[in-house]
Amino acid sequence: MGSGFDVIASLKSMAHRIDAPSVDGNHRSLIIRITKGEDESMDNDNVVQHFDRMTGSLEDLPDVIRTRPSTKTISQPLVGHSHTFIVQTYRQKEEGDTIFLQVISAEGTHRLVLPAMVADTIARQRDSLTKRSRSKAQKAKMEKAMEDGFVPFAKKQG
Repeated sequence: MGSGFDVIASLKSMAHRIDAPSVDGNHRSLIIRITKGEDESMDNDNVVQHFDRMTGSLEDLPDVIRTRPSTKTISQPLVGHSHTFIVQTYRQKEEGDTIFLQVISAEGTHRLVLPAMVADTIARQRDSLTKRSRSKAQKAKMEKAMEDGFVPFAKKQG
């Protein structure tokens, strides 16, 4: 199973590093992303991309289940931009969920592999926000009920 370092290596392979002098005269490395407007895996058929390597490593393993790819297109009609997102999740026993994300736009195609640690972090953050928003909604509901005359924990008369 890949690690977060595989993602960093993949991102570094899509960039070019140059040394540039800064204002104080010291050299600092800059990373410049060059987009050609097409999928990088088409640049060189002999090079297996990180995305393809990772999907291939998870395919047909006995302890792996996966979702179907889900495609969502988001358009901004006023500015004429459109992005298509293709998301697929693989779950490997003992490792967790690995998310494969492809983003297609006028700028090109970008393919990312989000390792299990990152997928878990996203799920945790989403759960935290859901819990906080439900709590906030319940508090507002109770305040409104109390304004309307509801008395919490009051014994029923009867």
